Amino acid sequence: KGILRARNSLYVNKDGTIRYDMTEIPITHFKPKEINSSVSKLRELGYTKDYKGSELVDENQILELRPHDIIIPCNEESGDERGDELFIKIAKFIDELLEKFYGLEKFYNIKSREDLIGKLGVCMAPHNCAGVICRIIGFTKVQGLVASPYLHAAMRRDCDGDEASLSLLLD
Repeated sequence: KGILRARNSLYVNKDGTIRYDMTEIPITHFKPKEINSSVSKLRELGYTKDYKGSELVDENQILELRPHDIIIPCNEESGDERGDELFIKIAKFIDELLEKFYGLEKFYNIKSREDLIGKLGVCMAPHNCAGVICRIIGFTKVQGLVASPYLHAAMRRDCDGDEASLSLLLD
């Protein structure tokens, strides 16, 4: 397993997990163009109407963020590791692990970051022992975990801007 992690440039915490730490950033509404998600993909995920109740047809419409949906960072200029790139590496690691270590078929088969949209994850506050299931719906240039105030509250029962971790979950 260590060799496969190294092949995918993944680093492991002392508890054996691979994490991506982010500052918590709450939002309630977004536009498809702001999160680099297509209208058709968002419609597949259940975003069929905008906040006024009109059919979703345009990338400039304002949508209400669902409580467990998240938008992950992918800012090339921040100097930090991009969330989308890390989760692609994790998915490739899991696929290799399934195939080479357990003799099973690949699960994710992720080719690009768009393939991450709709995947489930687990958000967890540091020094906490319970995670909250989330779903990736898009990408942001903001270097933090962009999610509903409800998700942030569920993770830690407050929303004070401390860092949180996100792990990819086999869905």
